[in-house]
Amino acid sequence: MALILDLITELETAETLEAERVAGGSDLLDTQVGASTLTPETVAALAAKLAHETLQLQLIGVALSALNGLVANGYPERKVFDVLPAVTEELTLKQKQMLDFANELRPIVLGSDGGVITVVEPAIAEPAAKKKK
Repeated sequence: MALILDLITELETAETLEAERVAGGSDLLDTQVGASTLTPETVAALAAKLAHETLQLQLIGVALSALNGLVANGYPERKVFDVLPAVTEELTLKQKQMLDFANELRPIVLGSDGGVITVVEPAIAEPAAKKKK
């Protein structure tokens, strides 16, 4: 959770700085009143920069909105859902059926010529040793 809150703080700071850049660019171009005395080439260059900064500001806003949405939805905590016993019983049965099926599969490795097959025996997990007190 700390990471996402750090990201939100960083993006809020970036949003403030980016908004100041956009305001500065708008003031420089003086586009609101059409009173700029800059050459058309300079106006075009500044307008391109202003468009880039404005897009950055919009993207930061989208990212902040998404991150705040994640936090509001409980991220990164995992929500546990309550279900009826019949649901867990069905899932337990299906899990057993899948494991029974999967246990009848074994991996093979094809040789470099494609004709030699080597059977790879799965590792059998040793029971965990009990710790002595």
